[in-house]
Amino acid sequence: MPQFRRTSPRPGLASTCRPLHTAAQAGSPRKASSIAAVSESFHGSSSGYSEDASILLAFLSVLAVSEKVPLDLLSRGAAPRRRWNMRGEIEEADAVAAGLAPELCSLLSDSSRLNDAFYELELSSAVSKNRDDTYNVDETVASRINERLLPENLLFFRSQALIVVYRAIPWKYIEPATPITKLFLPHLRHTLQTFHENSMYLPSGVRADLVLTLLEASRFPNMAWKCFVVDQAEHAALGLKDQYIHSLIAQSRCLLNRISGTMNQASNSLDDIGEDTASMTIDIRMHSAAGQASIQRSLNCIQVEDLSTAKRMLEDWSPLHRIPSSIERVVEFRKNTMLGRILRYQGAFRESLTYLERAQTTAAQENDLTFYEDFRDLTCDLADTLRELNEPASGERHLRTEIARRDQSGISIGKSLLQVSLAEALFAQTRYREAESVCLEVESRPGLLKLERLRLHITMAKIHHVQSNNDGAFLYWNEAMKDIAKFHMTGGRATRTILLSICDILRSRGQTKLMTDSMDQVALLDAGAKPEGVEYWIAGLRHCHGVKEDGAIGWKDTRNMPTLLEALTKRNVAVNSQAVVGGSNTTTETYIEPGGWRTWDEFNYDTLTRIFRRKLASEYRGSSEPRVLELDLIVNNEETLEDLLRRFVSPCVNYALEHQQGHPHLGRGSRCGFEDRPDWSAISTEYITEHGQFANILPGDTKLDAKWSPWMSEDMGSFNEWQKVLAQELTYMARYRTRYGFIITDANLVVLRITRELIGAGLAQTRPRREAAVFVGHQRHSSDVTMGSGDGSSSFYSDDSPLEWSYHDPEYAVIPWDAHGKEVLTIKLALWSLIMMATSGNRGIDYSYPPLDSWRYSGEGYVHNTSGATKAELSQGDHLLVEPNVMSWEGGQDVDDMPQSTHDGGISSADPSHACQRDEVEASVGGSSRQAAQGPDDDDQKTEVGSSHRHHKRKKVRIEKHLVTRKLYYLNANGDKVDTSRAQWTKVDGGYELKGRKNIYFTEQFPH
Repeated sequence: MPQFRRTSPRPGLASTCRPLHTAAQAGSPRKASSIAAVSESFHGSSSGYSEDASILLAFLSVLAVSEKVPLDLLSRGAAPRRRWNMRGEIEEADAVAAGLAPELCSLLSDSSRLNDAFYELELSSAVSKNRDDTYNVDETVASRINERLLPENLLFFRSQALIVVYRAIPWKYIEPATPITKLFLPHLRHTLQTFHENSMYLPSGVRADLVLTLLEASRFPNMAWKCFVVDQAEHAALGLKDQYIHSLIAQSRCLLNRISGTMNQASNSLDDIGEDTASMTIDIRMHSAAGQASIQRSLNCIQVEDLSTAKRMLEDWSPLHRIPSSIERVVEFRKNTMLGRILRYQGAFRESLTYLERAQTTAAQENDLTFYEDFRDLTCDLADTLRELNEPASGERHLRTEIARRDQSGISIGKSLLQVSLAEALFAQTRYREAESVCLEVESRPGLLKLERLRLHITMAKIHHVQSNNDGAFLYWNEAMKDIAKFHMTGGRATRTILLSICDILRSRGQTKLMTDSMDQVALLDAGAKPEGVEYWIAGLRHCHGVKEDGAIGWKDTRNMPTLLEALTKRNVAVNSQAVVGGSNTTTETYIEPGGWRTWDEFNYDTLTRIFRRKLASEYRGSSEPRVLELDLIVNNEETLEDLLRRFVSPCVNYALEHQQGHPHLGRGSRCGFEDRPDWSAISTEYITEHGQFANILPGDTKLDAKWSPWMSEDMGSFNEWQKVLAQELTYMARYRTRYGFIITDANLVVLRITRELIGAGLAQTRPRREAAVFVGHQRHSSDVTMGSGDGSSSFYSDDSPLEWSYHDPEYAVIPWDAHGKEVLTIKLALWSLIMMATSGNRGIDYSYPPLDSWRYSGEGYVHNTSGATKAELSQGDHLLVEPNVMSWEGGQDVDDMPQSTHDGGISSADPSHACQRDEVEASVGGSSRQAAQGPDDDDQKTEVGSSHRHHKRKKVRIEKHLVTRKLYYLNANGDKVDTSRAQWTKVDGGYELKGRKNIYFTEQFPH
């Protein structure tokens, strides 16, 4: 063993560590000369080192000597590091302030001195240099040094090693991670283990920095490492009164529990973290932690397929101020990425793309933040969403750009997931050979992740299937079936598609028995499917199966089929109206004379696509648009405009309506009778008049923009012409008893809604009666809540002739002819929506209407006021319209039987805190329940049930717990979930009772 040579001694490196935290303070009077301490430890050695080499060798001997030592580990650990401050901004933290001795910090920060010291140690074979510029320490030399160092000096060097190694770990988003970072982790594990019992004696500021860095390090693979480092963080945090730190530890625990599949523990991990940060406005960093906790809660909800709650969790958080801090921008980035993924899972692909592109823009614009570690997942999400939107070429460009960036940076981790996503994009472009080549490259790699294997096998199966290679397809589909069984999200569309694909191959082979067994599994999946669960998990699977020409359910390639929303938002043909000559409009004999109109603000893209989201996400099965001839586009009168509309607009609308309830159809108004008929009608097989004719449920009129335009209402010289046309259309709407109508021109579509006005009987009785159509068969009556005031006495006149009623000025919305593209309300989408509203919802004329996106209670369940959709329970965020006079609803229910949020009337949102378990949900239910009053738990309440209960019915129920919130609930007599607590129940013989207005509920016990 060589002797340490003493040159130009520097005081203060080694410390007696009495106590240890004193040694960590620069310039402590307790520090002895580092070189003296080292020289004393190795007194009597036969040869010597320079001071720098002596210090470096003593330091290296307490690292993990069996592992490579990168120079970056030492230089980064001694350099200033970026950290979040309380304001949510980035500041630099000095190594000496973190407890690193100034002498050691100076050596490790000086690359020239450090290289010279390593070279000296290399000459004596104390260390050896590797080709990748890393070093290995001779284990025998290191062992002897550890033996000869005094215990207090050994402890000191171990503390210094821990400080250097943990500080070398990059913090996500504010420091770039490099491929060499993985070499730091064995040294971090070793220094934590050798210093474990003494970490509690580090200064609190150093401990806090250590804990936060360990949580940052938990993002690296694998599960064993994650558990180890989070355990170490918890140990180091003992005694620290820091709410921010304990919040992040809880989030890390939540993540580990979720990965391991223990979802109850994952939810419980966040119980002590409050969602309300109103009292923390000063500490922006803590507010960002609340946002990160919301992301973890959202991920928990995704894991149990409660997507509506997952989405709400994210939407509830926002930055404290208009200009967010840096740390809040990170949370916003993650929030937008998560929302994009959730919306893709739900089938809202355009909306998903908007959020993902927003996240991508954030990443591109930030100079002080780095998002590279999230680029793999963001790029895959972007590409998968574009594939679902039938834009795989765009997805391919994103993927190839990110793959090239990673190749240039030497980053191999994560490339396989990008490549399997690329293979799907190539498959969607029918480039099967290229897709297979990419898959085979991925398949040759060992250690693929579960998701990488699943997507690889699915894409390979599809390639073989579409090429009629049944043996190869069957092999890969079976492998995919094994893979998907390892995931939680296996009860939905992905598993079903794989099974149907296997069935298709079995059918082609004549293996009827096996096919029947597989179809039975499909039936079980269909029966247990959760309507608001994950429907579009694996990109491209939704294009794989359908109904074959022979009527059998099987696999087919429909990769180029757009959604209804995509078809309805395409650009209209360009109209040539140069030959149109202006003029006056027809005058209609009517009592309806509008004096103005009001904007119909609710009729917009967001509201309509939210109401009809699922239908708009379905495949559009119409034929392609006809080839446009130049003469088709010339419009010189209303007839030529109608020719153009019937050739290029109404076919797309009708194809999108073809498979909807009632088979609605847009066409000529002449098919609905009456002499003064409108140009347009929407009909449905569910609406037939007493004369056996189709009822016109949506009358419309065609006008030329040169003769009628919305702006005319504001021009005195044009007002009469504006009023003529509008009065004519409103008269059609009144005659056909429908609140909806439209006027379409070569420049705009104007949608209309009329509302009845209460007037005195005297004025109404002066009007002569006119005939109106009477509908039979499947006639639907308005069951909206009547919101108008009045006591219903004879002081108000009401009759059955809408042509004689008084009306408020109509509501209107204008959709330009040129409107097109994503998130834009187009003429086709507006017409489709209006026809859907008239067919499936309530279209009768009333004194006022509920909000378009709202629900009412019908006695047996909930009915949507616009789409007519029904469900047993409200989903998260659904708006329930509660009427003070409940019996003003048609079929109104006793208040006690109706799940309520309030008895005060108005709009009530389903309580977002009620997240239900997977098997609790029916038809489009995201998991809401009735919120009951909460009280303190009282297990010893012994009140006897008296005779006042004798007229009530006794119903036995079972108390359950919500999966996410863990609140108690039971099912009442109507089958509605009602939140409850122990304090509300009275202890009786054999169990507990709760008295309702009509029922007494009995339960034997409460869940633990």
